[in-house]
Amino acid sequence: MYNNNLFRNYRRIAVLLTTIAGLLALLAIFPQNDNPIVTASVGGSTPTTIPPESLLPISVDNITQLTQIEQYGGGTVRGVEWTPDGEHIIAYGSPGYWVYDVNNPDAEPEFVDLGLFAYNIAFSEDGETLILASVSDQAVSKSTIHLVDFKTGEMTYAFETGMEPALSFATGNGLLLYHDWSTGSLYGWDIAQRRERFGYKTEQRGIIVAMDFEEKTGVVGILSSILYDDGYTLTLIDTNTGDELASTVVEFAQDPLMPAGSPPHGRVLLEKDRVIVASLVEWFEWDADLENGRFNPESKHPLETDGARLGISDLVTLHDNAGILVKRSISNISFYIYRDDHLSAINYRSSDLSYVGGGMRLHPERNLILYPNRDSVDLVEILSGDVIKTLPVKHLQSIFSDDVIFDQDRIIAHDWQTVTVQHSGNIYKLENEIKQISGLLPGEDVIYISGSIHPAIFSWDYENGTYEEIHRTDSGRVSGWAISHDRQDIYYSTPSNFVHRYNPVKEEHTVLDQPPDVDTNDTLSNFTVSPDDRTLALSAGRRIFIYDLVNDKFLGPLTGHSADILNLFFKNDGSQMYSLDSSANWIVWDTNTWTEIEYHEGVPMGYKIDLSPDGTLIATIYMDEIVFIDARTFEKVYRFTPHLGYISSLTFNDDGKRIVTGGSDGTVRVWGVPR
Repeated sequence: MYNNNLFRNYRRIAVLLTTIAGLLALLAIFPQNDNPIVTASVGGSTPTTIPPESLLPISVDNITQLTQIEQYGGGTVRGVEWTPDGEHIIAYGSPGYWVYDVNNPDAEPEFVDLGLFAYNIAFSEDGETLILASVSDQAVSKSTIHLVDFKTGEMTYAFETGMEPALSFATGNGLLLYHDWSTGSLYGWDIAQRRERFGYKTEQRGIIVAMDFEEKTGVVGILSSILYDDGYTLTLIDTNTGDELASTVVEFAQDPLMPAGSPPHGRVLLEKDRVIVASLVEWFEWDADLENGRFNPESKHPLETDGARLGISDLVTLHDNAGILVKRSISNISFYIYRDDHLSAINYRSSDLSYVGGGMRLHPERNLILYPNRDSVDLVEILSGDVIKTLPVKHLQSIFSDDVIFDQDRIIAHDWQTVTVQHSGNIYKLENEIKQISGLLPGEDVIYISGSIHPAIFSWDYENGTYEEIHRTDSGRVSGWAISHDRQDIYYSTPSNFVHRYNPVKEEHTVLDQPPDVDTNDTLSNFTVSPDDRTLALSAGRRIFIYDLVNDKFLGPLTGHSADILNLFFKNDGSQMYSLDSSANWIVWDTNTWTEIEYHEGVPMGYKIDLSPDGTLIATIYMDEIVFIDARTFEKVYRFTPHLGYISSLTFNDDGKRIVTGGSDGTVRVWGVPR
């Protein structure tokens, strides 16, 4: 039985974010050319470390020789699934998948390196073929379906779908059924003959919200909807012929907790003698005889609830007519059994929040569920709610870097609740101590961390394993900050739009000033300190403010940008400062006179940017590529693909011999040019 995971349920929400990102990406469209593209090596092994003295400074002349020299993190898990025999668990993601023996939890998992990021998997009915979807083109976010011989791990076939990467899968009747959330098209692909057997397009211009496949009868049910509409169309299709058996419109009450125009959410469940459709607030049942292809639209009647909002994210049929397992996202109790016209809670609570896709996965015998936690999966007996086994799963906590800093030979990566430091061959990790990490700064021997839920600055002594709150920002969370190069002072702002200076050693806090005539709607951001620690630069909207740290006063604002400023940074010698706005316009400033010396219009950049220490190369992220710009001519000179998945961060190190990238594939990679 097919289960949609929670990620795919709410993937519509990500469309808004994707759309915004797409608009920003329009500012960063690079013309294709014949420059070589380097694909990063992937896998569980770490590249041989090359000492810094054996590296050349990265320059315009040698950028095409950029080579991966180090790697941290062995990959990341996207989801988990049972094998058809119920004896193993597949943890899949990047750069392949891991096979865990349920009966031998201490055994090392078998790893299969496919060199791709698997977003979803399914098995053929005989269990011999593993089917997975990966992104074939990050730039257009389209997916490729791969067939893998599960015994050997060899990839035997692949074809592009033209669909989104997070496909919904179901297998049975010799078919792979798949669709993505954004279209109204369902495809039946013959696994043995490796060809499309049928395609089905909904009559209305909408999307397929949910799908379920009743394997014994060969009937698939799809729930489709116009985007942001409360109504659904339930359609039953005979997968033997691809013909439509029945179709009916399903109306649901408006969810009072969801704003008008929210993305549609629904579930469909097929049994041989009935069909069930659920929204977030109510659910209905129809009589059916799927073996004979019959469905009675007039038999619709509501099912009982417990008076609470349903919030259903999964529906599956249990073994031996034991009822329907219902997963709800409304309280600490997630699982319920529906039988005898009644919902009964199952006494199981996950030990930790699930951080991977896949949600609950039903055992082939339909008596156990597999539920992922942060670093393990629980095997839960459904009727009792008892955890019969907890299986540690590697890579559920792999490196995922929202940002990476390369400082004094320390690689510092963080996501929203974890900070990882690699230094002198050791790896240190701080996790689950600070909720909602919003940023970090490297101190001399410590890491300074800002929190957004608890507005404060924390100090983490990673070698001694201690951390403490050293300064509370009473006026709100830190909205922008920087640290002096001598590590003595932290400069930051809060929503009050004043600039603060805090000395962690002396524990001295000073409110410097508010930049003159700052609009209350503007947020102070893009803090950067000059290499000689004499000047602080920051932006507010379209203006740049320069603070003279020697004389403690703001200079008049620098103007010249016609759009909000996205980035500020100094050259390594401090002689110039670069500023970039959201219209892809650049200004180069002389820092002696604070006058504009160069203006470059329409030079597109991505959302993360860094300047090489010698001031000759600008590195920026564009989709799944790092693109290098000659900082003297503002012409593109090179591009390469460092990760399996999107890139979250990049930075040069202090001497310009290495560049570090972090990505969604669970790795941080170091690149350089060997002599």
